Amino acid sequence: SNVSGEKFNQAAHSLSNSLLGGGEGIMDGIIVPFEEDKAVPVRELDTTGMDPELIEIYNRVILFIEENGIADKVQISADSNGVYVNISDAILFGKESASISREGRSILKSVGKLLNQLSNSVVIEGHTDNIPNAYGQYATNWELSVSRAVSVLRHLSENEHVIPTRLSAVDATMEVEFA
Repeated sequence: SNVSGEKFNQAAHSLSNSLLGGGEGIMDGIIVPFEEDKAVPVRELDTTGMDPELIEIYNRVILFIEENGIADKVQISADSNGVYVNISDAILFGKESASISREGRSILKSVGKLLNQLSNSVVIEGHTDNIPNAYGQYATNWELSVSRAVSVLRHLSENEHVIPTRLSAVDATMEVEFA
């Protein structure tokens, strides 16, 4: 079936939320580190109540991920709000670091190709654990989380040529803790 431009943009907005962990739509996506309990393997996806065009976009993302050999590096999930592509922080970054690893750059190259095939806005969520920083580069995990999101945004914009106005970076935590 064909996807209308409007439906595709809705799905893309949802994917963006999914890719990056939040938002209102499909490709208003967010790229976030995945949590094992949140990721839904393809074979277990419940499509009940999902827009057929969202399912089509989900399938396009799955196919892209598989064709680009990164299916073992990302977790894909979806719900009626969007499609989510989650990348483990252990793959993207070193411990207590916002510098993208070599493997992370390789995965973001593929993600950049995917995003460049779409036209939606993308929200990049930064994540970190709740263990206090030991080395002091970042005063709080909140700052590390924000720095990670900005690092991914800059990489996608500067290296993968995703249009910068499509990208935004946010912190995924709800609390700001100042010691």
